[in-house]
Order: sequence, then C-alpha cells, then structure tokens
Amino acid sequence: MGSKFSISRIIPVAISLFLSFLLFYAAWGIFLEYHRVESYGGNAIGLVTHKHFARGSDGNTIYYLDYEFSTNNGKKMHSTGTVLKPHWDVAKVGGALKIRYDLSNPDHNLPTADGGTSLFNAFFVSLLGVVFLVFGVMRLISSFKKTPDKSDKR
Repeated sequence: MGSKFSISRIIPVAISLFLSFLLFYAAWGIFLEYHRVESYGGNAIGLVTHKHFARGSDGNTIYYLDYEFSTNNGKKMHSTGTVLKPHWDVAKVGGALKIRYDLSNPDHNLPTADGGTSLFNAFFVSLLGVVFLVFGVMRLISSFKKTPDKSDKR
C-alpha cells in the first residue's frame, strides 16, 4: 500500500474551502449591515418625490426613489434610496414611504420598503458555508487515505 497524492484530488478541496470562506465572509457582512440598520433609532414616514432607474452596461437595473421626510426634531431631509423592483413598481409619487435614519446623523437614512437585510439571510449564507466546509474537509481527509499500489502484487 502506498500513499497516492494527486492534484486532481486537492482541487475540489481548495475550491470548497475557498467557497466556504467567501460565504462566511458574506454572512459576516450581512450580519454587520443588519446591526448597522438596527442601530438607526429614527423612524419616519416620508413622501416619495420622484421615481427613476438606471441600467448598467451589464444589463442590471437599479431602482431609485427620491423622498423627503422630517426628523424627530423637525429638520426636513431630502434623500435618494434604492429599492427592489416590486417596491419601486408599487411606490407612487406623492405616496408614503417608511424611512429609518440615524438619530445622530439623519443623512444616513434608507427606505425600509424592502425590509433590508435580516438575520435569516446571515444564517442561511452561514449554513451554506458550513456545507462547503464539511464537504472540503471530507474530501481532504479522503485524499490522504492510502490506495493500493499497482506494483504491490501478491
């Protein structure tokens, strides 16, 4: 019995471990974004003033809503935020829109029509990361198992 090391056995391991790292990194980013938005203590009802969209050269479309709202201390704010297409389709100029904003800096605000990120998203992406990690580790372990040598004939 000899130890057979093959690069073709290691490539799936490397890909799986790399994908698991990327998924864990993405889950961490989702988690941080969720907590950033949750730290915004201000809630307001805004007024949609304009709807527009932009198409990228890659065919991707980004949907924008211009809106205005008043902070708790009465300061009037004007801003633009991105929303998902279904929310953009439903929004009407002159219609109401829920806004979350940072009490200490109301320039940091966003429309909450699409609900933002959730902890479920972070959990789901982390779970995918675990699947790729387990697959990669299992492949790594199996790649070091001894295989019979063709030269060992009895």
